[in-house]
Amino acid sequence: MLAEGALAGLDWVGVVVASGMVAVAALVQGTVGLGFGIVLVPGLALLAPASLPATPLLLTVALTALTAHREWDGIDREGFAQLITGRVLGTVGAVGVLLVLTEAALEVLFGAVILGVVLLNVVSPRIPVTAGTRLVAGTASGLFATTAAVGGPPVALLYQHRPGGELRGTLAALFFVGALLSLVGLVPAGRLDWSHAVLAAILLPAMLLGFAASRPLRPWLDRGWLRPAVLAFAALAGILAIVRGVLGAGA
Repeated sequence: MLAEGALAGLDWVGVVVASGMVAVAALVQGTVGLGFGIVLVPGLALLAPASLPATPLLLTVALTALTAHREWDGIDREGFAQLITGRVLGTVGAVGVLLVLTEAALEVLFGAVILGVVLLNVVSPRIPVTAGTRLVAGTASGLFATTAAVGGPPVALLYQHRPGGELRGTLAALFFVGALLSLVGLVPAGRLDWSHAVLAAILLPAMLLGFAASRPLRPWLDRGWLRPAVLAFAALAGILAIVRGVLGAGA
């Protein structure tokens, strides 16, 4: 049994199970452009709750750095500054929102908004990728990442009609910066210590395996399956948020 910090309560069977989840999560992220946290966090919350959120964030930094490097030519450099600006605005705005609404209410609100956006994308014409829509998507990403720990769907939904490399590369660059900022914020809060880094190092080979396995799947997904995959994972994120909010309100 591994005893300290993020490793508390986690035996080697748990490490194997967690490694499997990390590999699958990295495979999903590497092909779709989002989904690492959606796939990994619920299971890790059961196996090693003390590892959250630092260990997934450390793995996210490594995974998104690799993805951004692989999809470097596809990154939307023109709009990245607008996305980052929105991300900062949304993060700041989330502080005020957190003072007004409970965490459970925010989870339900986030889930409802994401499901509504998914529905609109199914039944209505595509949203144009402009300076304004990038700023709005970045702001929503910062708001949802800070309040509900899932910031990918707003930006993924905006870029769902763009080439796969652009969607994956732009999201990876945004997630990389966002994860670094989040980790910096965890230090003064006392939520990041050596045990989180040790667990991340233990799980890193599984993440690398899942990322490598995503390479041959990207061309297949880009031939018409990327948009349905983005919509499906965005909807899943919304549903999970509503479930967490309802369960949190009833606790």
